[in-house]
Amino acid sequence: VCCEVAHEKREDTFAATPPLKGIKILLHFNVSKPPYDKRTRQIGRWDVSVAFFHADIQEELYVRPPAGMRRPGWLWRLLKAMYGSRQASMLFQNYVVDVLVDIGGFIRVNVSPAMFHHEAWDVSLLVHGDDFLAEGPPKSLDAVHELLDEHFLVKQLPRLGPGGEKVGMFVGRILRFVEGRGFEYQAGTKHLPKILKLMGLPETGLKGADTPGSKDTDKNMPDALEYLHEEEKKIFQQVAGCCQYFVLDRILEKYSIKEIMKRMAKPQRRHWAMLKRAVRYMVKNPEMSYKFEYGK
Repeated sequence: VCCEVAHEKREDTFAATPPLKGIKILLHFNVSKPPYDKRTRQIGRWDVSVAFFHADIQEELYVRPPAGMRRPGWLWRLLKAMYGSRQASMLFQNYVVDVLVDIGGFIRVNVSPAMFHHEAWDVSLLVHGDDFLAEGPPKSLDAVHELLDEHFLVKQLPRLGPGGEKVGMFVGRILRFVEGRGFEYQAGTKHLPKILKLMGLPETGLKGADTPGSKDTDKNMPDALEYLHEEEKKIFQQVAGCCQYFVLDRILEKYSIKEIMKRMAKPQRRHWAMLKRAVRYMVKNPEMSYKFEYGK
C-alpha cells in the first residue's frame, strides 16, 4: 500500500460501481428466464485477490520503499497499479473491461458501466470493486469462471440456486435461494449496532417504534427548537450518515431519513428525536427482504 498525495485536481481517477438495484436485476433475470419446467439457472460469485496489481500503471510514478528496504537516493518505480495510488481503481476497472469485453465477448451495459451481458452465453454479470456476481445457466457460468481464472487471481465462491448452496453473501447483502420458489434478497444490517453505539442506546431491550416517523414526535418537547451543542451535532451527523447508508435498499425508512438529512447543518433537539424514532423503528424491524419468485 502506498499513499499518493493529491497535489492537483484530476478527472482520470473515476471507477464506477453498480447500484444495489443491479443485484436485484440479476435475481429478476434468474427467476424470469426459461426453462420454466426445470429450473437450472444459478448465481455465481467470485472474489479477486490483490485486484489492483492486475493492472499496468500508465504514468511514471515512484514510491519510497518500505522501512528496512530503503537505500539513500533510491526510489522504486511502479509497474502495476498499487493500492493508495490515485488511478488504481480506474486502471483495474479498465483491465476488467479489457478482459470481459475485448477477450470474453461481453457487452458493457450503457446505463451502468459496471454491468455486462453475454448474448451467446446468456449471462448477465456485474462487478463491484473486486467482487463479481453473475447469473446464467451452469455451463455458461463455467465458461465465465474459465475466463476469470485465466486472467485474474480469483476465488470462486459456492454458487447459489438449483444444485448449489442455499445462502450466500454479496457486498454485505444476504442472497437466499428457496427451492421451487426463487430467491430472496435481504438488506444489510451490519451498521445497526454502530448506530446504536453512537447514540448511546442498548442493543437489547430498546423499545421499538411502530413507524419510522410521526408528526407528533416533538409534541411534548419544551426544548424542541433548541440547537444541539457542537459535540451533540457531530454525533447527530455521524448517526444520520450511517442511517443514510443503512437505508439504501430499505424502502420504509427512506423518507424519514431524507427529512433528517436536511437538518445536518443546524440540527435541533426535535431532529434528534426524529432520528431516534427512525432508529427505534429499525430496531423493531432490523431485517427487510425482497422476494424474487419464479415466473410461469
